[in-house]
Formats: sequence, structure tokens, C-alpha cells
Amino acid sequence: MDQTIIDRVLGQLLRHPEPLRDLALDRALQRLLAARSDAPYLLLQRVLALEAAAAGATASLAPHREVDPASTRPAGRSFVRDAAVVGVGVAGAGLLLGGLDVFDGSDDIGDL
Repeated sequence: MDQTIIDRVLGQLLRHPEPLRDLALDRALQRLLAARSDAPYLLLQRVLALEAAAAGATASLAPHREVDPASTRPAGRSFVRDAAVVGVGVAGAGLLLGGLDVFDGSDDIGDL
């Protein structure tokens, strides 16, 4: 994993103010922690994988984001092409996360 992404995500987590607690999310997290002692590592691994996929999708879109001053549309690029590039990034992230298989194929916290 790219150290830059790790440093950025950890920095954001440390600087972010304490959020109001969502009770349902808090209960789900407590169940997960009771079932899997390595849950914090696994959750951070998923966040980092998503961040890496988002960074890759953003980087692939960067050359296509030149704005024509006479228009609000990107110069020389179509919306459909840009949407396809984003879709490929999202699909790639899904494949990456599916490949991690950190929860033994179950995506439902209710299975714990």
C-alpha cells in the first residue's frame, strides 16, 4: 500500500473531531469487535483500498478535466467517456475489495 495514502488517511482520522455516535453503527462495531479481534486492521485495510482506488480514478480523470474558458464542459471530452472512466474505477475498487475477502465472503454484519 502506498505510504502517502496511509499517512493521509491516518492524518484525516486524527484531525477529525469526534463525531456524534450513531447507535446502530456503534452496536454493529461492538459485535464486529467481539467476533473479530483484528476488525480495526481489516476496516482500515478496506478504507485504504477504497482510497487507493479513488486516487487512481481521480488520477485517470485528471488529464480529461481541462476546462474550456468559454464553456463549463471539459474541453474535448464527453460526459459519457468521463462517466465510463469513473465506472471502471468503481468496478476496479469492487474487484479489489472482493479480492481482499476479509470477512470470508459475508458482507452482512448480521451474520456475526
